[in-house]
Amino acid sequence: MKLPRIFTSFVFLLIFTSGVFACTCMHLGSFEKPTQEIIDLQLKGAGAIFSGEVVRIVSIKESKNSLYTTLKVYLKVLSAWKGVKTENIVVSTSGSSNFCGFPFKVKQKYLVYADAYRRELSTSICKRTAPLGKAEKDIEYLGTAEKVFAETKKKKSIKKKP
Repeated sequence: MKLPRIFTSFVFLLIFTSGVFACTCMHLGSFEKPTQEIIDLQLKGAGAIFSGEVVRIVSIKESKNSLYTTLKVYLKVLSAWKGVKTENIVVSTSGSSNFCGFPFKVKQKYLVYADAYRRELSTSICKRTAPLGKAEKDIEYLGTAEKVFAETKKKKSIKKKP
């Protein structure tokens, strides 16, 4: 008697979970602590590596009934190590963590590792993309940036009156 219930439960799960997806990351070094070897490998394989501040995020649905949403993330580039020639750039990511989308937030700064395909950049949680405050070691291993776009504000020295 238990066999029909088990079979019915299995069929029910198959039918009602057909729209469920899960992100799996199999990329070497995406979640490991940085080492020079891992960063060199990422530098070689990435289409672009840069730090930037998110200015705006636009959500784009593939179609009216689509489960898949793409986010276009507009960033002001601070420094670039590879593949970036302009101060403003757009990176795509999935709008869902189920599809490995990276959770960018406006006015936050990030170190972005992006793939380049047909002149478009994309990233995900499977890359080493991270908030800038958590990417200090990566930046250390990346070394000197190719380009620096952000103006550095010089601290004004305050002279004490005698």
